[in-house]
Amino acid sequence: FVYPESIGGGAGARFLADGMDAVHVHTVNSTNLPIEVLELEYPLRCNEYSLVVDSGGPGRTRGGLGIAREICAVDVECSLTIRSDGHLFAAPGTDGGKSGSTTKIFHKCKNENSTELQSKSTLTLKPGESVRVETLGGGGLGSPKQRNSKSIEQDLAEGKITVEAAQLYYNI
Repeated sequence: FVYPESIGGGAGARFLADGMDAVHVHTVNSTNLPIEVLELEYPLRCNEYSLVVDSGGPGRTRGGLGIAREICAVDVECSLTIRSDGHLFAAPGTDGGKSGSTTKIFHKCKNENSTELQSKSTLTLKPGESVRVETLGGGGLGSPKQRNSKSIEQDLAEGKITVEAAQLYYNI
């Protein structure tokens, strides 16, 4: 089996709106394989496919959130190659906005230990082991102190930011 995938991230904040969450920006001819197809066609299981909380850069308008995707080898050994430029640089904020998060990739073993992987890695996943990818978030635009309180409340209600981030960046 060969399973190639590029995983999108968060787009930068826009002047009148937050950045888009979980998008492929300037990427063509790439896949976003649905979980059902992944699990039917490959000896893999998707343990998680969600947004990365607090990954968008704080700002008057917030950067878009990155994607968390954790894939587990079910009953065969798998060779895995990772290439990620998102490890190296965060998407910068603009006009007082803060940078988004960088990409993080973890190898999770059966005994629940996790090892963070480098931007270029090759490893073998044994049955029951998984790899978790958390892609970068987009940069924020404008000072976080200018963010509308209703937008902050909505972000909290939707689980896009934590209370700790709201207190740190938005003085809530």
